[in-house]
Order: sequence, then structure tokens, then C-alpha cells
Amino acid sequence: MGCRDFMREKTRGLTPALLFTAISVTVGTTFPFGYNMVVMNAPQELLEQFFNESYNHTRGEYMDEPQLRLYWSVNSALYSVGAIFGCLSLSYLTDLLGRKGMMICINFVIFAVSAIMGLSKFAMSFEMIIVARFLYGVVAGLCSVATIHFMEIAPRHLRGALGGLYELGFASSMLISTALGLPHVLGNSDYWPILLSFTAFTSVLQLWTLPFTKESPRYLLVRKGKEDEARKSLIFFRGTTDVDKEMEELKIAANAQKNVALLSWLDILRDPGLRAALFVSCSIQLSLQLGGVIAVLYYSTKLFTSINITYPEAAYASMGIGAMKLLTNMFSMYVLERWGRRIPQLVGTGGQAVMTAILAIVLSFPQYAWARVASVAVTILFISFNTFGPATICFMITPELFRENARPSAVSMSFIVMYVTNTLVGVSFPTLKKVMGPYVFLIFSGCSVVLWVYIYRNMPETKGRSIEDIVKGFGVKSDAGKPEAVEDESLVMQNLCEKTPDEKATLRNGVGPSDDADKEMAAICEKDPNV
Repeated sequence: MGCRDFMREKTRGLTPALLFTAISVTVGTTFPFGYNMVVMNAPQELLEQFFNESYNHTRGEYMDEPQLRLYWSVNSALYSVGAIFGCLSLSYLTDLLGRKGMMICINFVIFAVSAIMGLSKFAMSFEMIIVARFLYGVVAGLCSVATIHFMEIAPRHLRGALGGLYELGFASSMLISTALGLPHVLGNSDYWPILLSFTAFTSVLQLWTLPFTKESPRYLLVRKGKEDEARKSLIFFRGTTDVDKEMEELKIAANAQKNVALLSWLDILRDPGLRAALFVSCSIQLSLQLGGVIAVLYYSTKLFTSINITYPEAAYASMGIGAMKLLTNMFSMYVLERWGRRIPQLVGTGGQAVMTAILAIVLSFPQYAWARVASVAVTILFISFNTFGPATICFMITPELFRENARPSAVSMSFIVMYVTNTLVGVSFPTLKKVMGPYVFLIFSGCSVVLWVYIYRNMPETKGRSIEDIVKGFGVKSDAGKPEAVEDESLVMQNLCEKTPDEKATLRNGVGPSDDADKEMAAICEKDPNV
């Protein structure tokens, strides 16, 4: 199959409605996640100066250096802390509000937080920035609902492409925030409040567009039992009324989950199959965070200046890294539906292990001109491998490994692993670099090697497979989970007494139990032939 034929086949099913929804979710939900994570890196010196000036305005004295470092560290760490709180509430809120309803509510929170951030300069209050930073983190945790929505609205053959949109939104937001943070754009003393409040504009775009789309059909049928609305949703996303086959698949999933409640973290950890799937998901998250990407993205400018690259050159080199990340993500979205998930993940993890080892060597020779060029080239290659595999797949793999009743909790757990390791690496890297110098990157290389081995042995290929097939591969039973309403034996017996003799004989012979209640009756008949 040629490239043109392949693209024609893979874009089949990418209807205008599906594309419109994907763009709306990417702009309004995935963009704020990445933008607010990195937006404070460029204007850090300006913001530290504002922290000190506002402290003096309210207390009549300036902070000393250790105190300023402490406040800035707290400000940086609170984003991940807030994201953990957001992830903790993800499972409950996505089931209560739905996927689409959740994203609409997030926009109103972003408006409120953007107002706090934007008014901080007028109020001369650095505390408002710290509070807003925490709340932006909560929003980031809630934004992971987009990964669930992408998976549930996409046709099976487009799950990889739409799943990759989460990383595309993240990569594009990083590039845009770096560009807007340049001193001659918004990264100056006059306009930094606009820079920090920019995601309010993307929220407006989503509020204008997302209400014209539909809720996830899987959520409507499997979690809410609304068959008519689920069919209308499928027709909307597929652009055709011929959705009977897909509706049958959803009905099978709904029947399997009929008497099964939304699973908690403990439910997932107690079930061996679900636990195995969770470990795979978390290992892919760790391959991203422990691979060194945080050190490169957060400290790339400082790394370059440490080997005698001038600040303007280092800043533009950092923008080049962001551009390469975006381009690689676009390429990986094409590759995911041709090569699957395993090959890109293994190639990306192995490639970043090699690049971090080389980077440790290159940064050891700052006195040579070739080392300056090589450090930028190796860093760009590292970002390419990282984005090609872990950075793209970590956002899409978890929804593919779990059924509807376990998916929200599993996604929240994997994202919490991401944010915790993100914080640990971000906080510890400056100290480790001071102690170990450039050889700190050998730690990232070693972690990537260990995770490569684990992923090679345990990660299944999910391309083109149904969720049921993937889940069963981990040994998860169709009724895994706790019953929402457990009927006691007396009620089962009452229902059994209402059966005709022929129906009882059918149940006794093990033929045709259609649901959990019938299976319970069949078990009673088998134990007591006199029933």
C-alpha cells in the first residue's frame, strides 16, 4: 500500500464533525495544560522581581535571596500539587458531568484563574500568582479528561491519531508560550499579566465551539444507558446513519458493565489484570518523566548558556527544540496507525537513552566550539526520540487499556504518577547537576534502559484491537468490579419462583443466562435440583 492509499484509508471516518470536535478539544483543553506548565520559564527574572517588589509594598522590606528562592520554588511546585488534586477528582467528575460537560465547566474555572493572575500586578500581590498557579494545576489535572474523550469518540482505526492530539496540543502550547514570552512580545514588565492569562482566550474559543458537538457515545450508553442519545452521537461523529455495527459493539460493552460500578483506585490495584495494565501505563509515563525531558525542557536555556552559548542564541535554540517537538509529534500521529504503539514507544525510549548518554559526554567539553554545536544537535535529537515515543503515547495508551468503569480512575492514577515524577525531577535536577555536572544525564539514560526492558516484556500492541480484546489480554474478567446494586439471595429466589418450569429447566441446563441475575439463578438451580 502506497503512502497516498494509506492516508486515504486512515482518514476514512475523519468526518467534519469529528475534526471540528478534535480541534475544539485540543485548543480549549489540551493547550492550557502545556501552556500553563511552562509559561513562567521565560519571564522568570521579571516575575522574581515582581515578587520582591510586591513583598516590599506590603511588608516594607525586600526578601533576601534564600527567601525569594523559597517562594519561587513553592510557586513552581504548586502547579504539580494542584494537578494531583485535579486528578483525584477526575473519576467522580467525569462520571457525574460527562466528558463534554466536564470540559465546558473547566473553561469557567480558567476564566476565574486567569482573572486572578491578570489582576495580580494591579493588586501588587505575588500571593495571587501563587494561588492562581495552584488553581491552574488543578485545571491541568482535570484536562486529562481530553484523553478519555478522544479515545471514546474516535473510530478504532483513528484512535492513535486522535490520541496523539493531546501531545500535539502540549507541544504547540509550549512553542507558543516560548514565543510569546520573548522580551519584545509579552515577556516584559508591561505585558507579562497578559502572558500569564492567555489561556482565557483559548477557553473562549472552546465555549464558542464545543456546545455544538455531542457527548461521548460510549459514555452515554455504557455509563448512562441512554441508547437513543448514544446513537445520535455516533451518527454525528461518523457522518452517517449506518452505525448499527458500532452500536452493537457498544451494547455488548454496556451489557458487560451493566451491574458494575465505577472502579476506585483500590479496586484497580486489587485486581491482578487491572493492576498489570496500570503498571504498563505508569511505566510509559515514567519513560517520559525519567527519560530526561523535564531537564531539557525546563533548563535548556541554562544548559546552553553553561557551555558559553550566548543568551539570545540559547533562547532561540530552545524555540528550535519546541518547533522540532511539534514537527515530530505530527509525524508520530501518522506513524502510530501504521506501526502501532509498541514500535514507536520502544524506538523512542531506546533513542532517548542513547541521546542522554551522548549529551553527558558532549556537555563535558564546554571549551570546544564543536561541543556547542553538538549539544544543540543532540538535544534536538533527544526531543525527537522522546516525542516520537513516550511523549505521544503516554497520553493515549491508558484509555486504550481499560473499560469504561475503570478508565477515569486509571487515567487519574497514571497522570498523578506523571505529575509526582515531574515535580521530583524538576526540583532535584538543579542540585544533582551541581553535584554531578553533565554526568547527571547518565541517570536518565539508565532509567530509560530499565524501562525499555520492562515495556518490551509487558506492553501489548493496541492498534486496531477492540477495548474488550485488549483488556482480556491482561486477564481481566468482563464483570471485574463491584456491583452497583447487589441483590440478596431472597430477591433472587423470588425472581426464580416467578420463572416457568421450562425457564427453570433452561437455567438448570446452563443454557441462555443472559445477564448477571440469570447467572445467579442458574447457580442456585445447579446447587438445588428441587428448586
